[in-house]
Amino acid sequence: MKIYQVSYDSFEGHNTEIFFCNKAEAKKWIREQQKCAQEVLNDPDDDGCTAFFQNICDEPTLLHLKSTKKRDIVDFINFHTEKA
Repeated sequence: MKIYQVSYDSFEGHNTEIFFCNKAEAKKWIREQQKCAQEVLNDPDDDGCTAFFQNICDEPTLLHLKSTKKRDIVDFINFHTEKA
């Protein structure tokens, strides 16, 4: 099973990951979030309180998982997010 990981900094400044099963969906999410961040940064009327993601990677990282069992997927993601 292919899983695509996208890394970014959350609103609170924490290094965070989001996972997708489809590369096209991952790339779409990256484009949307980068566009949103640019709009916020370029908005002269923004008061600095608008939340947006920062340091979004440009390409999703491909990860391989041999199992399709729900428990294995959860363990795999927890391992890659250091929540194990």
